[in-house]
Amino acid sequence: MINTDRAIELLIIDSSFDSAEGQINTLRNAGMAIHPKRVHSETDIVGALGSGTHDIILCSADVEKTEFDRNLDLCINTAADASLIIMYKNQEPDPLLNALRLGARDVVSINDPEHLQLVVKREFGDLLIRRDLADTRRRLREAETRCSTLVESSRDAIAYIHEGMHVLANPVYLQMFGYIELEELEGLPILDMIAPEDLPKFKKFLRTAESSQGELEIKCQNSEGEPFKATLEFSPASVEGEPCTQIIIRDSSPNKQLQQKLEQISSQDPQTGLYNRQFFTGRLDRIISQGEFTDRPLALLYITIDEFQKIRSDIGIGASDFLLQEFANLLKGQVNEPDLLARFGDHSFTILQEATNDQAASLASQLHKSVAAHLFRTDKDLVEPRCNIGIAFLTG
Repeated sequence: MINTDRAIELLIIDSSFDSAEGQINTLRNAGMAIHPKRVHSETDIVGALGSGTHDIILCSADVEKTEFDRNLDLCINTAADASLIIMYKNQEPDPLLNALRLGARDVVSINDPEHLQLVVKREFGDLLIRRDLADTRRRLREAETRCSTLVESSRDAIAYIHEGMHVLANPVYLQMFGYIELEELEGLPILDMIAPEDLPKFKKFLRTAESSQGELEIKCQNSEGEPFKATLEFSPASVEGEPCTQIIIRDSSPNKQLQQKLEQISSQDPQTGLYNRQFFTGRLDRIISQGEFTDRPLALLYITIDEFQKIRSDIGIGASDFLLQEFANLLKGQVNEPDLLARFGDHSFTILQEATNDQAASLASQLHKSVAAHLFRTDKDLVEPRCNIGIAFLTG
């Protein structure tokens, strides 16, 4: 959500203290909250721009051409995210037009305070929208990457169909139908996967509205022509921006071993191998409802990784996923049976154990030390995250 109420981080590049103060007062008189900083020497400009914390830059054009060109170059190449506004008093049009060509957002006369107020309001609003859009795109890329990873590692057979033809399928789907490489399947009609006796049923289903989002029990066949019963789930999707249909196929043939495996999967976090949140909260609810803690003290430890979003931004999605796995393994090594260890959220974990206050505090201290002493390795970096641990107690 865009926060238009926060203060504007304002950088003024101007050798005149009075001119800078005039601009600051102009903006404050318009009711804007600003955190201003004035610089004029090259060293100070480089240092201020290098911090990367500014929203709006007001750069004076009323200096020597070489100095203005240098300041303009520094602003455009060092602070591309900030909105650059050129301030002038007595200036020929050519340098101002050139500044606009190079990336300045606007030019404003210092003798026109209302224009300055309007431009800064507009640019700050646009800047927040640009940053929000960039963040949305980043999160979309993360979601697409994570979705692709989940599809590849899914235990369900998943394929994407465009105009009746396969465009993408995961390894389980390939294995289910007896193929080794995706290239063998690309361009192959989905009709080839349906047993001949059920083709009329399948074609009739495709002509209904349910075919875009529905479920169908049907008999499929593998590449050798061997039939098997399956349930097909259809839903709209897209691949590389092109609309298509996602099909999830589940083998309906009786399989006790598969059912046991599915029950195990339903209680397990696939990324870390720990129990998942659903299983943990279910167990905790049962303990509370049955009063299992009345004759023994139970401690619940809640563990979060500090600044994980920043870590993920710094090292990338794949590396941060490996870090989570390694963090989970570290926790596994610190707990014993019958302690219940689970992944509770994206970067949070819980431990439920039979323990007194002192024992739980001792475990929390031990976990802090273990995390602090451990170097988490990625392909390119050594990461040293820290964690926060909260403790709650269940007593009768």
